[in-house]
Amino acid sequence: MRLSPSSKPIRRKTTKRLDLIGAARIALAIVLGGALLNAGADTGAANRIEQLLHACTQPQGQRLDCDYRLLTPEAVTGFTAAIEGVSLPNPRTTDYPYDGSSSAILFLIDAGTFHNLAVIETIVEHIRLLIGLSKPHHRVGVATFHGNPTLTLPIGSVPKDIVAAVRTLTSPQSSQSTQHDAYKALRILGQYPAVRKALFFFTDAAASSESYYQSELVAAARDANVSVYSVAYVSSEQPSPALTSLKRLSRETNGRLIRADPRDFSLPAGFMTQPYAAIDSGGQISIDLSAAVTAGLSGPRWVTLKVALQGRSIEVPLPVTVPEPAPAVHAAGQAPTPSAAMPVPPAQLDAPSASPWVYPLTAIGLVTLIGGFIYLRQDRAPRADEPDTLSVPRAYLVRKNDAGTRCVITASPWRIGRGKNNEMVIPDSSVSRHHAEIMRNPDGTFAIKDLDSLNGLFVSDKKVRRSMLSDGCEIDIGDVRFTFAIEGADVSPSDVTVSEPQTMNRTVHAELFNRRSQHT
Repeated sequence: MRLSPSSKPIRRKTTKRLDLIGAARIALAIVLGGALLNAGADTGAANRIEQLLHACTQPQGQRLDCDYRLLTPEAVTGFTAAIEGVSLPNPRTTDYPYDGSSSAILFLIDAGTFHNLAVIETIVEHIRLLIGLSKPHHRVGVATFHGNPTLTLPIGSVPKDIVAAVRTLTSPQSSQSTQHDAYKALRILGQYPAVRKALFFFTDAAASSESYYQSELVAAARDANVSVYSVAYVSSEQPSPALTSLKRLSRETNGRLIRADPRDFSLPAGFMTQPYAAIDSGGQISIDLSAAVTAGLSGPRWVTLKVALQGRSIEVPLPVTVPEPAPAVHAAGQAPTPSAAMPVPPAQLDAPSASPWVYPLTAIGLVTLIGGFIYLRQDRAPRADEPDTLSVPRAYLVRKNDAGTRCVITASPWRIGRGKNNEMVIPDSSVSRHHAEIMRNPDGTFAIKDLDSLNGLFVSDKKVRRSMLSDGCEIDIGDVRFTFAIEGADVSPSDVTVSEPQTMNRTVHAELFNRRSQHT
């Protein structure tokens, strides 16, 4: 069953006012904005593990809070968490929306669609119906773009005022492309302090496929934590390059493509009755880390969160910093309890009287030992004409948009891949079993090499087989992006003395982030 906005095509006397024929370019945005987050909250980039998106913060040392949602809504039957074999208490869960949360949803009409009167009027009616399904945590506003973005109605306007504004839009004098307006819309949407954000892009898919997919547009959506839902009104059931681009745009930004019925432009009933089901799915989980502190764990660690679904489960690696245990406080005048860290001194026994020759011989031995030590120190002291040896700078892979999450490169070669026998393990289907390796050169510089991976290796957005690495360059391992960083990057490589790196004994599971655009 499909839901149509009306049984007859909508024909209103707005054709002349809208100036729909020609090169008119206007972008409409209806913003369902968000209330302010709690102080100290972090809306960092969401991370994708299979069908689950999550973004976590650690507001307190012994607690980790994560917002999560499912790309395809389904029932979650339970959560369990552990740190390196130490079971944690069952996470506390709260359904979305929870206190202080909100969803920001942006409706954007493709500028090129305004030449098709039947489609544009259907889109306006669909927007009216979708606004009517908004919930209390969706706050409504409207923006139009005429070269510069301006808010026509303030955030909090009532839906009927927004619908009225949509129906009375006039064409601007200047002409702007849809992509140009889309970038502005994403920037405005990205500034809203909402926990979740989505863009609904309404189009007739009549332009070229390149008009609907650009890697820069995908990157802008990811930077703003926006999922794109493409709503396509096409007159044929056959697939087209434009639809393929729209589907790719939606998939790579964690949204989906919704196709209208080509006969009457009605949208699927499931979408028109629950359009925000995926955006509002999931909720918040709080993980208590106190058991890890009690077990003696501290410092940077990885929580393994297991999400139980119907008939399957998902394992999600989450980086945390386990705090040091608080020092024990003793009452005044009370001696601390003996422990393994504070051995009890043995009881002193009466020793036999020493020989009168023991003390002189001991003094002579001490003088000889001190003299030898001073001689060796002088012999090994650096000469004035010898330069001091500089320490080797440490190198890291840092996760983009997540300050503080970094993996130290501790070996050469330092392998990266999906297999568990790599120095860095990335559990993502876009990453090959042995994807790439980083090497430290004899002069102290670093290089990366592709290990015949399926999806390739990219350094600074260029596909490479082997490349030198410099401080700050970006590396794409499949769909996962890192920034290469060097501690002490101002040290000249020619002045560096390289020591043999140590082999890393335990693997590091990289927390995944949003899917990067694929290069050809």
